[in-house]
Amino acid sequence: MNKIVQLLNGILLITLAIMLNGCAISMAGKDEFIELESQANELSHQALSASMSCPGKMYSMMAFILVPLPPIIPTYWGNEELSYLYITAPKDHEPNISITNSSGVSILAITSILNKSENHKNNTNIDYYFHINKDCSELDGHIINIAIGNQTSTYYIKYSDGKVKFEWAYLSA
Repeated sequence: MNKIVQLLNGILLITLAIMLNGCAISMAGKDEFIELESQANELSHQALSASMSCPGKMYSMMAFILVPLPPIIPTYWGNEELSYLYITAPKDHEPNISITNSSGVSILAITSILNKSENHKNNTNIDYYFHINKDCSELDGHIINIAIGNQTSTYYIKYSDGKVKFEWAYLSA
């Protein structure tokens, strides 16, 4: 009985040591890209700059104690369905954003200011960081209008996705 308890304690200690030492994790996913093209027929505001970005998509993952295994656990349900908009604008007016489809019909997109801070390169500007509750792929071909005061800048949204990639890493305590 004493030998069995010692053996179980040894196995438990070795298992705990391996688990505390770290684990391998592997993931399969892809990057997404979004580009804003300024409309030539509109006069763009001199001090306005805008850009967008997308969170990458993760399709599957796997964690194991010793070696990275193929990512077979689906994780597509955990992807964020949003996009990010960055605007640098003059301090005198806060930007007003509207998103329309290619035929000019406004789409319901909730934009919320996540962060608003002073621009360090030019103290007459403010940087705005917006969340838009639409996935980047849903915004492809749409138009974003940014109004500052009585002037509006219009941008055409172009979406592209990257290739599916496989990544792995070791995590340790």
